Amino acid sequence: MRCSRIKFRIGFAAYALFAYPGQLLAACVLEKYAELPVMMEGPRPIIAGTIDGIPARFLADSGAFYSMLWSDRVARFKLNVTEPPGGYQVIGVTGAEVAHVATVKDFSLAGFGRGSLHKVQFLVAGRTQRSEDGLIGQNIIGRADSEYDLGNGVIRLHHATDCENSSLAYWSGTAPVSTIRIGPTTDSWPHIIGSAKLNGVEISVVFDTGATHSELSLKAALQAGFDPSKAEKHYTDVSGPIGSKEIEIWLARFDDLDLGGEQIKNAQLWVTTSTFSGTADLLLGADFFLSHRIYVAASQHKIYFTYNGGPVFDLHDRGDAKTATPAAAADDKALLGLAEAPEAPKDALSYRRRAAASAARGDLTSAIADYDAAIKADAADPESYYLRALAKWRVRQLAEAKDDLDQALTMTPDNIQYRMARGRLCLSTNDETGAGADFDAVAGLQPDDAAVGLEIADIYTDYDHFEGAISRLGRWVDKYPKSGKLPVALNNRCRARAMMGKELELALADCNASLKIDPRSPVTLDSRGLVWLRLGNYDEAVADYKAGIKLKPKEAWSLYGLGLAEIKKNRKEDGNASIQAALARDPEIANKFQKLGLTP
Repeated sequence: MRCSRIKFRIGFAAYALFAYPGQLLAACVLEKYAELPVMMEGPRPIIAGTIDGIPARFLADSGAFYSMLWSDRVARFKLNVTEPPGGYQVIGVTGAEVAHVATVKDFSLAGFGRGSLHKVQFLVAGRTQRSEDGLIGQNIIGRADSEYDLGNGVIRLHHATDCENSSLAYWSGTAPVSTIRIGPTTDSWPHIIGSAKLNGVEISVVFDTGATHSELSLKAALQAGFDPSKAEKHYTDVSGPIGSKEIEIWLARFDDLDLGGEQIKNAQLWVTTSTFSGTADLLLGADFFLSHRIYVAASQHKIYFTYNGGPVFDLHDRGDAKTATPAAAADDKALLGLAEAPEAPKDALSYRRRAAASAARGDLTSAIADYDAAIKADAADPESYYLRALAKWRVRQLAEAKDDLDQALTMTPDNIQYRMARGRLCLSTNDETGAGADFDAVAGLQPDDAAVGLEIADIYTDYDHFEGAISRLGRWVDKYPKSGKLPVALNNRCRARAMMGKELELALADCNASLKIDPRSPVTLDSRGLVWLRLGNYDEAVADYKAGIKLKPKEAWSLYGLGLAEIKKNRKEDGNASIQAALARDPEIANKFQKLGLTP
């Protein structure tokens, strides 16, 4: 493989030319051998490549020990999967899975050189509905020094020579540079781990671009004085392509977090029970990488970083992405200081990458400005119109967002992603005719994909267009009567009718049919409980809600529904206790039931 290599010396002479810090020693030489373009998709850094000539997309994951492909994407690349000798197990934040191995004849990665790598092995595990086909781990991006400049849409890989006593934050100018010592990494232990202090208590920290949010282990939080009963939010979630274990999540506030000299006062952090805590106490995810420029000096066993601006941690509620709003900046923003402005983008793609990073940080004004510049530089690129539409949608510029989606689809009328987005936007503005046309077009482009119809019906339900959901689910059930997803479709149609409060006997028939196929589904038991509640059959409602809670003890919908049914049966003490338990899981659950016309 041929790599593009750029050498530069760091020292007093280089300082005049490159504005590098004057304290660096003249002998230190950094050799940049790769520059990987990164496109942020929300909080996920995506890099592009090819597998045997077929375009592929990967999550850049500094926390993964080895590169992987998701199990449900292997067939797309026509790869053979084998079981490795002795077996492998990969661990995600929500559990573990047995992994297999696939060998790629020819593999390339954008920015990694002009040629291809041959006979490259990937682990195979996990499934996801996200856009990427797998992830690139430390076996590729961790072999030398790694620079994560996600705020500008780039990961750079360097070789350092004679730099043992030099600071490698070469871009910092006059900005404060934070430094954390990290342990040596190996194939068996590739994690980037250092230490920090939380409320004066020393904790271990792992740097992981593959995690969308930074999060603190419950054990470390308790040691730092966290009281779960006083958390600002508390819910459960299943996230990540590996494992399906339900985790608990709290939003907590701490007086002081010291990360290598960068002090964050009154810091808010997500506290979780996820399995990352077997690696470290605090996981710093893509949100932290977006708000900082980071140099991982494996050659020195150190990590350097400067603050970019914006919120240090993403405090969006992961349990309700549809209603999430950009998080506020950290309270001590003024204390952190800003790095000097990076080199300006030169073309449409670099503007677009920087815009995507700004959008991921919640800085939508900057994102829209950069998308404007990208379109000015290349007005024939539909992707910039599409991404600008998403940013404008988030700031409620709905007409302008619709115009951008129209333009993108004028250029590429068969783009499914663009049509799905415009269909959602139409539903959000109650334009059912426009939404129906786009969703019908999507179904026509993927006539044999059963999952598409269910996804579209879910979108109708998300936006409270229940009649549209019922109609589409009816067509789906008629088309796929023997599908393994039939109980899901029947439950969804049952629930849509129950939410709407109409055709309750038909809803009951759907839930009964779904439970006949899958009698231990807590989701369907919850749906049938809502039907019984609507029908005034409170004994049956209590029975179904309790059965569902036994299978999924912390489900707020089931707890609140149970409370309503118990109160209707004049068991007010039990009912109020169930309602309080539901509110502890989801403070908004009472408002959600009130929208349905159901109150204690």
